[in-house]
Amino acid sequence: MAPTSLPRSNVRPLPFALWQQKGLVHELRTQFCVDTANAALTAAGRTPITAHCLRIGGTTFYLAAGIPEADIRRHGRWKSDAMLVYLRRLYVAAGRTFANVDPTHG
Repeated sequence: MAPTSLPRSNVRPLPFALWQQKGLVHELRTQFCVDTANAALTAAGRTPITAHCLRIGGTTFYLAAGIPEADIRRHGRWKSDAMLVYLRRLYVAAGRTFANVDPTHG
């Protein structure tokens, strides 16, 4: 039995699990997410993504949500300061977006 599969009768549904018709629970894997997203993107005539896009997007999302950097590093398996590049890009993009906003209105 693959380490990512368990008999359905021995487990309760978990978040991020995918039920298969053969009665096995398969762990939701990165490649499944990428393949599913790319099928939808291709059908819509859009450019496909890579798994790195998910990592970048997740990092940016959690940074913007105020999640502590240490938690993002741990969950994203960031071993270097490379994730800080995305933090900088986030602030630069926000600065460009709001550069022309009148501070007296809002």
